[in-house]
Amino acid sequence: MSMLNASIALLLAGVAGVLPTTFNNPPEPLRPVPFARVGVEGPFWGPRLAAVREGTLEANLHQCEITGRLRNFDRAAGKEAGEFEGLLFNDSDVYKVMEGWAYVLATESDPPKRAALEARLDALVARVAAAQAPDGYINTYYALKAGMPKRFTREEHDHETYCMGHLIEAAVAHFEVTGKRTFLDVGIRAADFLDGLYGEGKFTAPPGHQELELALVKLWRVTAEDRYARLATFLVEQRGRSHRGLDGSVDGPWGEYNQDHAPVRDQTQAVGHAVRAAYFYSAVTDLAAMTGDEGYRLALDALWRDVFDTRIFITGGIGPSAHNEGFTEPFDIPTYSAYQETCASIALAFWAHRMSLLHADASYMDVFERGLYNSVLAGVSLDGRKFNYVNPLAAKAGGGHTRRDWFPCACCPPNVLRFLASIGGYAYAVRGDQAYVNLYVPGAASLPLASGKVRVTQETDYPWDGRVRLTITSDTPAPRELFVRIPGWCRGFTLARNGAPCQAGPPERGYVRVPVTGTSDRVELRLDMPIERVYSHPKVRASLGHVAIQRGPIVYTMEDKDNAEPITLASALLPVSGSLKARPTDDPRLGRFIAIEAEGAIVSRDEREGVALYAAGAAASPATLTLIPYCMWDNRGVASMQIWIPESPAFLPLAPAAGITATASYIGNGDGTAALFDRGAPASSADQTIPRFTFWPHKGGIEWVAYEFARPRRIDRAAVYWFDDSGVGQCRVPDSATLEWRSDSGDWAPVAGAGPIGVKKDGFNEVRFEPVTTRGLRLRIALQEKFSAGVLEWSIGDARKGTE
Repeated sequence: MSMLNASIALLLAGVAGVLPTTFNNPPEPLRPVPFARVGVEGPFWGPRLAAVREGTLEANLHQCEITGRLRNFDRAAGKEAGEFEGLLFNDSDVYKVMEGWAYVLATESDPPKRAALEARLDALVARVAAAQAPDGYINTYYALKAGMPKRFTREEHDHETYCMGHLIEAAVAHFEVTGKRTFLDVGIRAADFLDGLYGEGKFTAPPGHQELELALVKLWRVTAEDRYARLATFLVEQRGRSHRGLDGSVDGPWGEYNQDHAPVRDQTQAVGHAVRAAYFYSAVTDLAAMTGDEGYRLALDALWRDVFDTRIFITGGIGPSAHNEGFTEPFDIPTYSAYQETCASIALAFWAHRMSLLHADASYMDVFERGLYNSVLAGVSLDGRKFNYVNPLAAKAGGGHTRRDWFPCACCPPNVLRFLASIGGYAYAVRGDQAYVNLYVPGAASLPLASGKVRVTQETDYPWDGRVRLTITSDTPAPRELFVRIPGWCRGFTLARNGAPCQAGPPERGYVRVPVTGTSDRVELRLDMPIERVYSHPKVRASLGHVAIQRGPIVYTMEDKDNAEPITLASALLPVSGSLKARPTDDPRLGRFIAIEAEGAIVSRDEREGVALYAAGAAASPATLTLIPYCMWDNRGVASMQIWIPESPAFLPLAPAAGITATASYIGNGDGTAALFDRGAPASSADQTIPRFTFWPHKGGIEWVAYEFARPRRIDRAAVYWFDDSGVGQCRVPDSATLEWRSDSGDWAPVAGAGPIGVKKDGFNEVRFEPVTTRGLRLRIALQEKFSAGVLEWSIGDARKGTE
């Protein structure tokens, strides 16, 4: 067992020194091996990439078609009549789909299928190109709705550069895969328009949502046109400054939400929207690698430490808050209310990969790998057709959380497509005659080294097994070096070259160096993969007294599908003394994986119902608990789940009040109606460490929550503890609330003598009234205009029996 502290990344249990240091004389950056040179297959990745090709791509295309995203381009091109459909940034979803489509095309080995895919993609390229204005500008929202004269008057909010950035990334991917310039030329015209738009004394407002900066670097790499790199640098340098508009007006800086609160070299803490932040940090990392700018490096290292010392989820994601989809305070790492947007996990992976190249340090790829195998893969179902936008660390089956076909704001599904379809591009890096192995994925790769091409073939059952065989072949012998990543979670390893043990010594920057000089070498790596208990920093209140389980890069969770009565997530414990065993499993719906059997315990409902201030320890009964990989949860129907499990009864939740069923007019983001009567003890109205019920994203108007009783109850009091995340989110105490009871006729009627329920924060709002005997009680809530509302706890009582 080990305790994580502020000097060690929360996600890596007990591995001292895993965080990279700042290097005064950094090595030459590594270069990634392009995705098209890397084949990925095997029992883990084979089915998942097939699901991406056959499920995720087609699901995204279908939704882009039926939601009007594709029609917008035809209408902007004048090919059909009609108004703009959807949200103002919907063009970006189409571009991300096209980028992912190109990656799928590159990995399709069947010639007829590839030809059909390419023909369909080229047809879509033509539709997009037709919507581009003569000056290179392209945005269907402005062409059809906002009006072209208003271009770049609302860059802080309207995502114009964001959309064009995704266009450029897609165009570069299409060119790299097909060699055709049809789409690349569209991207170049857009970039040239922007290059003419921006400049000192002209337009200087940076992207309201960072993305263009990354795209310009990619475009520079394929065109060798320095003006694109200069524009990327110009945009990065505008952060934290006043911004000049097209009309000469000055505004800004815009603040923390889009990292415009300080110049880039002065930023040391991660703030604002998580996806914007990680895209921004990724772009700065690209520029640091290109220029060697020490100010960029120092800022990046400080930001990295801030994120990975105090802000990252155990699953490798970021962004705890639904309000800003981003960062709040250090150590704010909730469970039930964890936001952890799928796009943010992918953006973090982009940044981690770039940092690994910049510093030639494998610990950054540990972060990449943890996010990949946990928070990213949790964002898509195993068949590739359903998606998570939000990825909580605990969920209740009645809380409304399950993967969906699509979202009104649908940034995550196409991001999943483009990221997973290009996963091979993150496996290897090179520098001179050095080859770096960063991901353990079966398949063959062609690595461009200084002395010529080298073929590397991996054989492994990773992440379930730590054995990896690497076969390195080349046409000519030459002195080369293979750098093999030793993950930060690994406590021990063995290494052999051509059958003989290697005396590799301790890893340096997370790698061990293996000389490979012949035309054929075989390297065999065995990584110890024990099951480990992981504990969070004491300042992470939500997981205090709880433990999480990991094996290799995989974080595990309890799902109610595997733990039948009398075992429930609310009653389960993982005592310190309990054993943990890896169990190979082949499930018809989940496929082949390693489950964890835990020697746990359960505490009965009666034991958990006690409310005494002091009491003897609750009696626990032995029970075998089953845990599955977090990335696989919610693939067998709506489920309850939790990663952090109490080690002692003291940290179990109180049993929910018996005989009550809760319903609501709408179940929003949160933990569902069960949170209303789970007898939690809020610390304040802003407490996000306990389950909560909300109507978010509903705003304004009338909503309600109701209790239905198994048998008539006598009630003479009720109290409500409102949820209010002012300064962080969009939930506020309501304008007003009243109480209704279900009469004998079944109708709802006001409770006589019960005045309006109070709306104060940070405490219970109690109302007393003449007793009613009823089968139902309803709380009618008038939301503030432009705000949502939520409830942390709603208690009812009878003076003769007490409150429950």
